[in-house]
Amino acid sequence: MSATTGSLLPDEAIENATKFGFDDYSTLFASIIQDKNLQTPFTIAIHGDWGSGKTSLMKTIAAKLESSNTEGVKVKSIWFSAWEFEKLPTPLWTVFLNRVIMELQEMILDNGLKSKIKALGQGILLLSADVLLQKFVGVTSKEVEEIKEKVWDDIKKIDSLREELSQYIEEAMKNDAKKAAVQ
Repeated sequence: MSATTGSLLPDEAIENATKFGFDDYSTLFASIIQDKNLQTPFTIAIHGDWGSGKTSLMKTIAAKLESSNTEGVKVKSIWFSAWEFEKLPTPLWTVFLNRVIMELQEMILDNGLKSKIKALGQGILLLSADVLLQKFVGVTSKEVEEIKEKVWDDIKKIDSLREELSQYIEEAMKNDAKKAAVQ
């Protein structure tokens, strides 16, 4: 049996989901995401079989969001492939949050804000260290608490990771150096 290369589709996501007939979906999702009146938080889940175009749909939505000149909400797409980190002993949520923090740091020029974002990332890593110490080293919860108290004395305590992260995301979106250079 022979197959020509023209009959095979590559397993690469594209930024134009028209092959899958997703153009209307990507336009709708982009407008929903940028709607100023949308109450947050909200989640959109894309489900489908392997090769059905999930990543292509997401890349098409991201391209529409980044090229949009509307007065809607500013959006930054951050790609995170959980399967790349599945074998790490580190909890997945810490890898994800630190990916978000790294992207935020790249977006802004203000060194003071960059330092605050870095401190937030360090706080997230400390929380992850708690989990690892308890799971792999056998350190008791009491010992972890003592270690944390010593470390927290050296690092500004982060009262609310979610609130602080939201503020930084908002500021980073306002101060996106890459978009400012283009405009």
